[in-house]
Amino acid sequence: MEHITPKENIILNVLSAEVNFTTCESIRLSRRVDRTGQRTLAAVTKSDQYADDLLEKVTTNAVNISYVCVRNRIGNETYDEARIQEANLFKSHHSLSMIDKSRVGIPVLAQKLVQTHDVIISKCLPNIVNEIKEKLDEWMSRMSGSLKETLEKLLIHGEVVGLPDKHKSCDARLAKMVDEFKIELHAEDESFENFLVDEMRVLKESGGIRLSQFVPEYAFSYLLRQKVSKISDLPISFVNKVWSYVESVSFEVLKDHCESFPQLYSPMKKASQKALEKIKNKFLQRAMDMIEMEKNTNYTCDPNFLASWKELKSANYDKLSDAVVRRRSKWIAINGYGDVKVDHLFDVPANIREQAFDLKMKMVAYWAVVLRRMVDWSALNLRYWIQKFVTEMGISVFTDMMLPGCGIEKMMEGPRSVAEKRDIFR
Repeated sequence: MEHITPKENIILNVLSAEVNFTTCESIRLSRRVDRTGQRTLAAVTKSDQYADDLLEKVTTNAVNISYVCVRNRIGNETYDEARIQEANLFKSHHSLSMIDKSRVGIPVLAQKLVQTHDVIISKCLPNIVNEIKEKLDEWMSRMSGSLKETLEKLLIHGEVVGLPDKHKSCDARLAKMVDEFKIELHAEDESFENFLVDEMRVLKESGGIRLSQFVPEYAFSYLLRQKVSKISDLPISFVNKVWSYVESVSFEVLKDHCESFPQLYSPMKKASQKALEKIKNKFLQRAMDMIEMEKNTNYTCDPNFLASWKELKSANYDKLSDAVVRRRSKWIAINGYGDVKVDHLFDVPANIREQAFDLKMKMVAYWAVVLRRMVDWSALNLRYWIQKFVTEMGISVFTDMMLPGCGIEKMMEGPRSVAEKRDIFR
């Protein structure tokens, strides 16, 4: 029953002409699953042996099914010989010749099978396609969901239970990249031989009609833009570096998930690349925006900034003045900054030197705030955009795999080796 119940299957009853059609068990089973008889076809065999009773059986057609009477091959007859004998039988036999010619012969049986198949397909194909699509959608939903879950465990939550060993260090690797970025930011190439030179130059260029003891805001903003510009490539490099790693991990996870369907790896990888590129570009744009914001605005609500600035100035200016004016030292150690060369400051007026030093210490205190902010921003945005990518990747993979030529067609493709062997026999 399991083979004749599906509505897309043809039920072919092969009956001997000697049996009673109304009591035939196979006919009864067919009628139970196909009451209208639209997909049931009876092939009545041994027509030549039981010809006398056959005409009445097929004429009354008490079981109301489509039938075709055929003649079996006898002995060593070839197919062509058997068909000739069959045609002569239904043409010359006194009773069989009275059966409608659209009901006799193997060629007619083959034609009716094709016609019945066409009718069934025309009715069932939309449902079959919908069922396949539903199954495919369900499978792809599970696949994308599993892919998303694995990536979240690896890249966001840092879970390692149940994951391959090669993926267990992902979260630690991302944290290490953030630490390396922090070190790179703090390793800015500061000139210790030209101490206060830039500050004095900017003060000279920004001179105007104002109280001499007040440093113009423009001077600090200009120096800040210069410092930010020097390290502006580091956040971009960080994004490229970390995203390259995220990409490699994602493709490895994707490959693991496609192990049972290797033909799906290529289109799914393409969909993943699209999501990666989309989110990476947004991350890069945010990084560039962050750099521009640091260039254009000097602000912090950190209460330690003012305290640090004042402490740096009070702890070091007297030392600088003593080294330059009285001791004429070539090098001195500035607390919180490092050893600097100061012999070029011997002939600089005290008020200019003091303003330049104040500007430098203010920048040192504020620069620490900027670097902390950049590191924090990068770490927070890294998490944010990885989460966005994981979500986008799941959507992109699911959507693209539903496109023609990517989903069910790829799953139905056999291995290339099988296709090559098939071509040999064509």
